[in-house]
Amino acid sequence: MILSFVSCKKPAAPKEEAVIEKLTGAGELQSRLAQIPATSTILVEHELKSLLSPKAKTAEFKAQEAAYYLPDMRVDPVSADYVLAYDSLTARSLCAPPNPPWKYLGKLRVAEGKSDIVLLQRVAPAKQLLADEETLKKDLRGLDEEILVEQDDPSNQFETSDFYIDKYEVTHAQYVRYLGALGADPKTLDALYSLRDPSSRIVFNGERYSYYNGSGRLPVFNVSWYGAEAYCRYYKKDLPTLAQWRKASGWTRGQKYPWTEEVSFDEAANLAGDKDGYEFWAPADAFKKGRSPYGVFNMSGNMYEWLKDNSLVGGSWIHGPDLADQDRHDSNYPIARNLHDGFRCVRLAR
Repeated sequence: MILSFVSCKKPAAPKEEAVIEKLTGAGELQSRLAQIPATSTILVEHELKSLLSPKAKTAEFKAQEAAYYLPDMRVDPVSADYVLAYDSLTARSLCAPPNPPWKYLGKLRVAEGKSDIVLLQRVAPAKQLLADEETLKKDLRGLDEEILVEQDDPSNQFETSDFYIDKYEVTHAQYVRYLGALGADPKTLDALYSLRDPSSRIVFNGERYSYYNGSGRLPVFNVSWYGAEAYCRYYKKDLPTLAQWRKASGWTRGQKYPWTEEVSFDEAANLAGDKDGYEFWAPADAFKKGRSPYGVFNMSGNMYEWLKDNSLVGGSWIHGPDLADQDRHDSNYPIARNLHDGFRCVRLAR
């Protein structure tokens, strides 16, 4: 049985390991689990609960692959100490920079063709990792800027009335400001934002909403269409229509991508892989060379963006150039909350 230890930073390609044919032979992992103090809380992926002692203090969750699933947790992840899960996009995102709240303790190869199992530990008490009010103010600077998109050709069927669009994708700092102003009850927030998902960067510490330091200018994720629509409506705005989004992105000018052909993908957008400098999310104001003709940031890559009709456009950090193509758009359940779905708002020019 092999238990390999890896860094929480971008891991190098894993080395080949001896395959463990039966999970019952995973004595080393069992031993590590037995060392966890009885007072600790473990977030465990539901299919792995049998690995833990029946006396262990646990809360079960499902991975993001079932994004519309409402997690039935008895404790908030902010109070958990460990995570036991399959090595999936969800598990890796828990350790995503900057300043991840979790670190890897070990990764176990189970069997050929099966997902590895990872054990994670909280880096530090959650309250030590949360942004304070001064950090929130700093992270909000410049993020509320809007760009006016004017009608060019009234005879064009894709033209829209003049409107303003957010220059940047809505960030964690902006969404925390909204939740605080709204006075949202953390116990009933699931339909808007997956506060109880262990990958989420926004937490409620018993007194106020905050986010893990370093996440303030990252686009908010784990937000549903309902959560995006409610945010825009609170600020007397709306989610973009497909026509508005395509207009602001440059599609109506015949551009396949928001930027010019002279700019490479790695310079212009946060897409799958880390050649562009980001394995996961990039700050909302990153990739200046990838701006649309109107100056809007990240309309391709970084985050799939919710539209008014529940569809998603623009591709994201897990997608290749094909889904960042301006011609493509997708759909999902409005309750879905994913690691790669975000949004921005629009309002009509008066």
